[in-house]
Amino acid sequence: MKLNILSGIYLSEFQNGDEAALVEYLKVKKISYFTLGIPYPYKHKDALWWIKNKKQETKQQKQPVAFAIRQKNGELIGGIGFDGLKIGKSHKAALGYWLAKPYWGQGIMTACAKKLCGHAFKKFKVTKIIATCNPNNIGSERVLIKGGFRQEGYLKKDHIKNGKYRDSKLFALIRTSK
Repeated sequence: MKLNILSGIYLSEFQNGDEAALVEYLKVKKISYFTLGIPYPYKHKDALWWIKNKKQETKQQKQPVAFAIRQKNGELIGGIGFDGLKIGKSHKAALGYWLAKPYWGQGIMTACAKKLCGHAFKKFKVTKIIATCNPNNIGSERVLIKGGFRQEGYLKKDHIKNGKYRDSKLFALIRTSK
């Protein structure tokens, strides 16, 4: 499956061979700090597990719910997808994403989020898409707001990462038509 986003940027499934790019780009400590599921330091075994997990998930769902963000030459530069989504059973999905540091501030993630959320409303028939972000992650908050999300709450001690409680801002995007 391939979803075109911007000129030269598209979404596709994660694949074998993406491990080196995952390890290279996810070695940036700030990416781990601002995400829930990305460990630091990110290692080759983490990349192998991620790709295997996403392939199994795609097989179970019969279509992908997590996507690699790629340049037109096929290079992996980020990831975006839904956590906990059961196609045909879930009315909502939780959006998560990351982008390699050299590509920050170019509108890539906003375009990816808009396209994937539209895809989820149409193909997965979800009614609501939620996303949480670290209160200090201004870039992620900007992506969500530009993507049409609205803040629904502030979650104190929402999760634990590296043994510390973390707060989150909760955002949601609700389908407006059936």
